[in-house]
Amino acid sequence: MNGKNRSNIKPGIQVAVVRKQDQGSGRLTRGIVKEILTHSATHPHGIKVRLTDGQVGRVQEIFQNQPAPKQEPEVLMETKKNKLDGKKIDQAVAAARRKMEQLEKTYREKALQLFPWVCARCAREFTNKNVHQLTVHHRDSDHTNNPADGSNWELLCIYCHDNEHSRDLDQGRSDGLAPATEKGPAATYKPFAGLKDLLNKK
Repeated sequence: MNGKNRSNIKPGIQVAVVRKQDQGSGRLTRGIVKEILTHSATHPHGIKVRLTDGQVGRVQEIFQNQPAPKQEPEVLMETKKNKLDGKKIDQAVAAARRKMEQLEKTYREKALQLFPWVCARCAREFTNKNVHQLTVHHRDSDHTNNPADGSNWELLCIYCHDNEHSRDLDQGRSDGLAPATEKGPAATYKPFAGLKDLLNKK
């Protein structure tokens, strides 16, 4: 149904309009009629209307029995919901980080009370001035395993601690591979075993 007759157009119906800036290209814009701007009964180029999103154009086609597209308020609500979901995720991550930092502070204080301030690898000694460079290493790599007796802890300087975790990574990469020093079964085939006898016969 074309949009040249005003009687065919009512607020709330779905139409395709051509805006003034699109008249050269013929590009159509689809939307819902909010207001009819043409007062005459007909117009050869289409009845002028204002859509619910504020755009103005002349009706080129009228859609019947078709669901209207989602309107801008719904899109804005969906965007707002996504922002809220993202905010909740950020809050959860921040809370988890604070919890881990508090946990680390707690077991570090206990470890510094239990053990002498010496790196368990390089034997470097620490004082109040540089004790911040002394870290707690979990023997089983589980930061949530913190027994009160400190049996899962050892104090390492930051350099030895980094080296320890680097070795763990290297070990993880080589899992499933035979050690370089491991020898396979000895070869039993000797291609030149009878060569000496043949030479002697000649």
